[in-house]
Amino acid sequence: MSEKKRDTRPSQRLFTLLAFALAIGALYWAKDVLLPLSLAVLLSFILSPMVMRI
Repeated sequence: MSEKKRDTRPSQRLFTLLAFALAIGALYWAKDVLLPLSLAVLLSFILSPMVMRI
């Protein structure tokens, strides 16, 4: 079996780490908008069958 050698250059590893940190930071700062939005979507799916009966 041949082993695949992973190309893990320090610059590539640093870029991946920075991208991950940026994504986590963006989610942290956007939680004031994303949390109510996700709850509204969830409630709309939960309440949809009751509205269809009326």
